[in-house]
Amino acid sequence: DSALETLAPAQGEAKQYLQRAVELLGRTSQGMRAAIHTLRIPGGKPADLAMAISNSAGRLLRNTDVAFELHVNGPAYPPSHLEHEHIIRIADEAITNAIKHASATKIVVTLSRRASEVIVEVADNGCGFDPSVSKEGHYGLRGMQERAELINARVQLRSQPGKGTTVLLMLPIDERRSELRKG
Repeated sequence: DSALETLAPAQGEAKQYLQRAVELLGRTSQGMRAAIHTLRIPGGKPADLAMAISNSAGRLLRNTDVAFELHVNGPAYPPSHLEHEHIIRIADEAITNAIKHASATKIVVTLSRRASEVIVEVADNGCGFDPSVSKEGHYGLRGMQERAELINARVQLRSQPGKGTTVLLMLPIDERRSELRKG
């Protein structure tokens, strides 16, 4: 702002460019803050995973006509804070993709606990796509894979045009860590 004040009226064109740059910088700064905020989950003890996914899906699906179902199979798994954060963000990304890109009318999330792993499945009835074709400038799928790697999990994608999409997150369970977290 001080640079704008020092420009003389005769330098009107330069002043306009500088004003525009200041406006763009302000918007960019706000956008970066919002992006950073979405990458973080408030501190504290992770909430029940099913409840956290349901709450997050509710926020994402607000103002849409997309139906949502959540199914839980097996006992709850107490994730570490890091696991909780990345599981929620991966589910969020899958739900967001179903809303923004797939024109889905229904999204079903299923949490399953097996002997050696926790599986989070996000399935939609949207338009589907060919996973072998990558789109320039779209990083959601890669981001899900990177988040999964950070918690020693895997992401599997199933989709085909006209058939919807299913994102599977498979997190191995270390029973010793799981028992420690319960206490």
